[in-house]
Amino acid sequence: TKEEYSTIDKALNKIISDDSPLSTIAAELIGKSQYAIKFVSDEIANKGGYNGISDWNTKTIYIRESLIDSPKLPSILIEEIIHSISQHAIVQTFNPTTAAQRAVLTPIQAQVQGLYKRTIEELEKIYGKGKIEEFRQMFTKLGALPQPQQLWGEDTEFTQDDVTTIYSLHDVNEFVGRTLSHIPTMKRLASIKFTRNQTLLERLADIVVNALKALGIVQKDSLLEEVMRTNLAYLREITGET
Repeated sequence: TKEEYSTIDKALNKIISDDSPLSTIAAELIGKSQYAIKFVSDEIANKGGYNGISDWNTKTIYIRESLIDSPKLPSILIEEIIHSISQHAIVQTFNPTTAAQRAVLTPIQAQVQGLYKRTIEELEKIYGKGKIEEFRQMFTKLGALPQPQQLWGEDTEFTQDDVTTIYSLHDVNEFVGRTLSHIPTMKRLASIKFTRNQTLLERLADIVVNALKALGIVQKDSLLEEVMRTNLAYLREITGET
């Protein structure tokens, strides 16, 4: 509708005219990925339990309309584009269909499974023993992400970012896709040591990059390579690292 396009133009013009680092990154990704953006009512977004959500098949990002004027809009767009492109490529990578792909990926999948189990152990030290399984049961029952207070009680200091980080452990595919594209999860794993000189996030990134290279998926100047580069730039920007 005319009103819908007016809303989208307003949001995009705001991002394009803003010279902040996050808005610049968002504008670049929107242009390169050619994703469409649609705004949905808060009522619909509340039912789905999201601020933003992406659909790879239609290359569309859905954002709750109350965020049009929010300073959070650029970061939400960045995260959704990164998540969608990264997860699509990575999930395809970790679901081999040919004997040649299986030969390459079988040892890599074993490494991912080991890191997945290690990550669950480390996050249970933070979130509480059994909380990940409790989350799974609650998620199945509710059909949506629970609120932090439902998992940890009314006085909890954990936030919805912690809930979505636990959701990243739903299964191995979700773990790989979201850990390398969902900023709160990335930040959490970047704070946990895998070895003395490497974090859990760095270890997973190494495994995935090696898999992508072995399959010939990561190529110079590809969109996926650009997204991975932008992802690191974005993480450094929001964490203040250089």
